[in-house]
Amino acid sequence: MAIFNKLGDIAKSASKSAGDAIEISKLTAKIRAEKASIDQVKIDIGEIIWQQYADGEELTAALAELCEKIKDGLAAIEILENSIASIKEGEAAPPPKPEAPAETTGLFCPSCGERIAPNSRFCGSCGAKRED
Repeated sequence: MAIFNKLGDIAKSASKSAGDAIEISKLTAKIRAEKASIDQVKIDIGEIIWQQYADGEELTAALAELCEKIKDGLAAIEILENSIASIKEGEAAPPPKPEAPAETTGLFCPSCGERIAPNSRFCGSCGAKRED
């Protein structure tokens, strides 16, 4: 009889473990859904900040610096898209326009060399005052 009791205990234990695994899977799925929701909110926040930047609103130095990176990326994309269009039209691709040196743009920190947003007076990386 003891063997049947032991088999019953093993079956109960296996059943509980399976139930726990199912519950953990359900909770993990809910966690993933919440994380996806949070990621979408972050994207929405970014869109709002980008629109504020595009509208010329003043942003913190860190946000303005990130928006400048987006702006630079969009400019690079435009150059690449123009190169693709030229290739498709059978023309030689025009050479990309070189960036102005840091001394003339005023967009680079004189202390650490990091990019400074045009509407910022101080470097977001080291805090040095921008020289214009």
